[in-house]
Amino acid sequence: MCGEKVLNRIGIKITKDRPLNLNRTKGVIKHCSAVGMARAGERFYVQNNDISCPLARYNLGLQKPDNKFMIELAKTLVGWGDAKSEDIGLKYLQSRPKLPYAKKYILYFPVPDYDYEPDVIIEISNAHELMLRVRDLTSISGDTIKGHMTGVGAMCGECTAYPILTGKPNVSVGCTGSRPGAELKPDELFFAVPKIRNSKS
Repeated sequence: MCGEKVLNRIGIKITKDRPLNLNRTKGVIKHCSAVGMARAGERFYVQNNDISCPLARYNLGLQKPDNKFMIELAKTLVGWGDAKSEDIGLKYLQSRPKLPYAKKYILYFPVPDYDYEPDVIIEISNAHELMLRVRDLTSISGDTIKGHMTGVGAMCGECTAYPILTGKPNVSVGCTGSRPGAELKPDELFFAVPKIRNSKS
């Protein structure tokens, strides 16, 4: 995105219905890279087999989490340096909220987009901007926004599955995949706002 316009609000929508006015991505990509592409202004969708990252496939419910897959994913987390052992990897996976497995379409687009209402909006900002945004939401709802952060699976888990499942906004510091995937600057963070909050945002 160097030299190009960079957007700071990206919409993600998950549906069982194939979108009619969007193109499917060409080849397999990572979920966090798809957010980066939408940040650069692209609009597209993916299907189950289009997402390559096994952790994203797990968090987004794109693959059945059978025992073999879970063991292999735990080994992958160890290989990435995200878990000290396979047991810790399995503990992490079993403790995280994840979307149920189903055939689905995931849409990515800059916000605003007048064709689709996002299930979650990913906002990218620095700490000062994020403080003002969190304060605005608190002033409307009176709720405390509790960060759900691990530094692992940030975009697929913390910024997509978690806010969709809980209906709660979430602050995330990102992870080693999502920060370069979305081309975050060192001082930028993610703020995920689910649909339940969008009408108030």
